[in-house]
Amino acid sequence: MITGPYQNVDIEEQKQAVHHVLENSFPSLSVTKNVSDQNQTSSTNKKNNLSQPTSMKQIGIHTSRSDGVESEVSIVGYLKSTPVKFQTLDDIIRGFPAVLNALKKRQPLTKSNVKQTPAEVRHKSTVTNGFHTVKIEQNFIPSATLSISQPNWKQRQILALSEEQTRIAQNALFGSDSENLGKIFDQTITRRDLKTLKGLTWLNDEVINYYLGMICGESGVNCYPRVHYFSTFFYEKLSKEGAEKMTRWTRKVNIFAYDIILIPIHLTNHWALATIDVNQTRIQYYDSLGGSNELCLALLYSFVTNEYKSKLQQQIPSTWRGQQMTTIPAQRNRSDCGVFCCQFSKYIAREWPIDFTQDNMPQFRTQMIYEIASKKLLY
Repeated sequence: MITGPYQNVDIEEQKQAVHHVLENSFPSLSVTKNVSDQNQTSSTNKKNNLSQPTSMKQIGIHTSRSDGVESEVSIVGYLKSTPVKFQTLDDIIRGFPAVLNALKKRQPLTKSNVKQTPAEVRHKSTVTNGFHTVKIEQNFIPSATLSISQPNWKQRQILALSEEQTRIAQNALFGSDSENLGKIFDQTITRRDLKTLKGLTWLNDEVINYYLGMICGESGVNCYPRVHYFSTFFYEKLSKEGAEKMTRWTRKVNIFAYDIILIPIHLTNHWALATIDVNQTRIQYYDSLGGSNELCLALLYSFVTNEYKSKLQQQIPSTWRGQQMTTIPAQRNRSDCGVFCCQFSKYIAREWPIDFTQDNMPQFRTQMIYEIASKKLLY
């Protein structure tokens, strides 16, 4: 998610700055400095057309415009396809707003674009990786937050724990750290794991896997959607080995038999959540820090594509889209991302409006301790 506002500066100065950074950092990257201005004549544009490195053609970045933005688009395409330790696409976009403008201008105007309603997609871009191409939609407003006439079981109230529930949660933290407190879907949890819910401690894999297992234990109950989850190790394996190697994870699971698939995403020091909404043909990415992850969406699109071939013997329908979920609660510290991930999962699985805030995190931590200790989700 790109946040602003940006300071008004000269666009040509930004372009020159981009070229300077790239020439110093990537001597092998050929970038022409004579970027044509939009107000010049077509003959001048032809004279200043940008040269296109062979490497860009090989990765699918094609230049066809000379309106002053193609240079930045090619730069972004090159950086996205080339592993760089100290220069990323987000760095370029944050530092040089002209690149963001170039990305927005790159999509041609079509009838389908014109028909978009205000409540729908504002910006679309196409992300290409080594597997497939997935269309990414941003600023999507979840339908649950738009509905004003939801049934009672979808109406969410954040209620304080009773004195008895609070006492149970507090007592659950006392005892041997190695004591096994429960098992669900082959996932066990110990008191040591449970203690990561105290204070501002980062949640570990066991807590997230166990809690998502509890959520999926309600699949189809009380009119809830049919929900399945993949463990925190699923995305790590998908990232390293590709969709074709994931058959072991779905050998006994048909993802098309469910409404929603929950996938926790571990990003070194941060937790996010991805979902596969089978009914809506959407792959959605929830990041409480407002980050975007086009690679994650592309990899999951590749996974879904492979599942269509192996399970249904057909091509993936063209209606599938990836969505960066931006209208969601924001995290205001560096400790609660795991709690946000779990609560996103619970709210999505129950089709509740995602209306909690950072202020609810201390209560959610205590509530999760109680739920795990009592082996029952609240509300």
